[in-house]
Amino acid sequence: MTYRLFTWELSYFSGKVRAYLRYKERMGDLGEGFEDILATPELLFNLLTPATGSAAIPQMQTNDGSWVQDSSDIIDFIEARHDKVPVTPSVTDAPRQALADFRAKVKAAGFDDQVEGPVKRMRAERIDRIWRETLGTLLDSRVGSTQDVLVEGDRDGRWYGYTRDYLRVSFAAERELVVGEERPVRITGVEKGILKGEDAKR
Repeated sequence: MTYRLFTWELSYFSGKVRAYLRYKERMGDLGEGFEDILATPELLFNLLTPATGSAAIPQMQTNDGSWVQDSSDIIDFIEARHDKVPVTPSVTDAPRQALADFRAKVKAAGFDDQVEGPVKRMRAERIDRIWRETLGTLLDSRVGSTQDVLVEGDRDGRWYGYTRDYLRVSFAAERELVVGEERPVRITGVEKGILKGEDAKR
């Protein structure tokens, strides 16, 4: 089973973990890899919150079915289990860098007047609602256009990648493509927060 990462497209912390996992996967240091799943409102409230008690994103389901939350915790979890190509500094080999890395992660936790959990959840839900509305309008505006898409891979008979402004695209192509190449894709629709299209370069 691959790791299942639940993210939002326009989220700094989601992007942080996504970039990290892509690197580990490309370096062959992530076992069976990972699946990047858009955390829709349905998944957020029917799967993630019941499973973890939190609506915070990103969250990751591990290959044994357990859950890890928070971008730094997810990276620490993966680093502890996949250490062939380490990304974070080692306490043994680079103690100063490791200390600086640790302090950077927990600095905010030491601030006074921490925001209460219910307030955090209310703010997260409000941000999610606004983001969904904004993203829907943005995606709909791309239908009928041709977008340059950086090819990330293939899954279930379709290729996937991201536009230059980082919108996820799933598209069909008549020939084998190369991961890392940029392809013009004609956008034909939107499904579950993902642009759908066809390779425009025959």
